[in-house]
Amino acid sequence: MNKLQLLLITIISVVVFGGLVWATLINLIAGIWLIVAWILGFIVATSLITFVVAKAQMKHNETKEQ
Repeated sequence: MNKLQLLLITIISVVVFGGLVWATLINLIAGIWLIVAWILGFIVATSLITFVVAKAQMKHNETKEQ
C-alpha cells in the first residue's frame, strides 16, 4: 500500500471514532443510542477501510497481470 492509501485509512478512522468520542464526551447521545452509535461506527469504519484495501489490492493485481 502506498502512503496515500494509508493516510486515507487513518483519516477514515480518526473522523468516525473522533466523532463518536466527541458525541460521547458532550453527552450528545446516551444510553442505548450510544451503544448503537458505537456499533454502527465500527461497522461503517470497517466497511470503508475494507473497501479502500480491496480497491488497492484489485489495482495491484491488475498491474501485476499486465
